[in-house]
Amino acid sequence: MRNFDSKKDLILDAALKAAIQKGTSNVTVREVAKSAGVNVAAINYYFSSKHQMLKSLDRLFWDNFNEAFKELDRTDKEAEEKLLDWMVDALSYAVHYPGIVVILREKFASPKTAEDIVYRDKLYENIGKVRKLFNEVVGCDEADKKLFTMFSSAVLWPYLALPFVIGEVPSFASHKEMYEFCKFNLDFYKNKNFGGK
Repeated sequence: MRNFDSKKDLILDAALKAAIQKGTSNVTVREVAKSAGVNVAAINYYFSSKHQMLKSLDRLFWDNFNEAFKELDRTDKEAEEKLLDWMVDALSYAVHYPGIVVILREKFASPKTAEDIVYRDKLYENIGKVRKLFNEVVGCDEADKKLFTMFSSAVLWPYLALPFVIGEVPSFASHKEMYEFCKFNLDFYKNKNFGGK
């Protein structure tokens, strides 16, 4: 996930958080400005309009989306390392944007543009790669999609959906703690010998 160190980045970060809470069409310039700690004039300076800000927000979302799956294609790492690196990246994103499922649903359940359709198809392809890595690491059959669903839900579900159920969810003290959380969950499935190996 990219760092937010400029005012423009902080505005986009605040806009994405607002979009997650309310849906993209309900984002207001005033609430984004307040959340980003800038005045409305700053948003107009960087983006010229709400429409331009939302277009930039889309670009941020897609850039982060593409970045999230780069680990899967690394050839210098073993399957388990790639899987854990991907899970930590995905978890980092979900922790930073709790409830991101709102945007995912908006983008992928009812795609509005050709770009949304391309990215939805790319998402399915990439999740297939993640599931293949999981099956390889755990030693289970490709046909058994339940185990991967259980594993990914154990790691990501609290950050994707629980914000809507209980509000705030616990965070992690460090990147190391996040890695250990993902490794603990993966080891649970590896040690249960679900694949019969």
